[in-house]
Amino acid sequence: MRKSSKIFWGIILVVAACALILFATVPEFTIGISIPAWKILLCALIIFDIIKHIITEEKISDKLSIFIHLALLFIILEKHIAEYFSLPADFVNNWYIIGAAVLLTIAVSLIFGGRRVHASKTNNNRLSSAVVYIDSADTSNQEIRNTLGETNVFFQNTDIASVNDPINLHVTNKLGETNIHVPESWTVDMKMTVKLGEVSCRPNTTTEGKKLIITGTNELGETNIVSP
Repeated sequence: MRKSSKIFWGIILVVAACALILFATVPEFTIGISIPAWKILLCALIIFDIIKHIITEEKISDKLSIFIHLALLFIILEKHIAEYFSLPADFVNNWYIIGAAVLLTIAVSLIFGGRRVHASKTNNNRLSSAVVYIDSADTSNQEIRNTLGETNVFFQNTDIASVNDPINLHVTNKLGETNIHVPESWTVDMKMTVKLGEVSCRPNTTTEGKKLIITGTNELGETNIVSP
């Protein structure tokens, strides 16, 4: 997943560079039905992101969360759609389009989203408050996904877990709050990527305790690693 994400952003940067060169050299260049080249490139990026979203996401609600993308496509091409169908240039208020896209996104999350978090290696939470318990003696990789909700993570069996076996925890926090409660004697290796959000991690008080390695992304949300 991380490799495909790097490829995706690499393609975006290449297309963006081509768009800058094209706009600087031939800003009036149009293709087909008089749509500016920069709009075509921007729409291509959005469509590519829609396809990637549908293919890579696992849950139905995630696959269908593309209404914001479609709204952006409509807003970008609104003038040309109006011209093609001989309609006024402002035949629809864009705020209605954005509002409908937001409502549809929330509706799909409510209908298809798994709102209950189960005790498994991958824990998902959407639009709700959830508590997740992770077995400290389990050496398999753990994953937490929190979207538009609040997730609190606690560790069990800390007294019998081997100090030599680190725990790998992958966290994806989007537009929500994730709080990870870590024993004070543990050391935390924070490797999360922050995208327009906030991540706070309590300082390590020792270098000899059990190690917790946290990876993942925090997008427009808040992730806190705290100890009692």
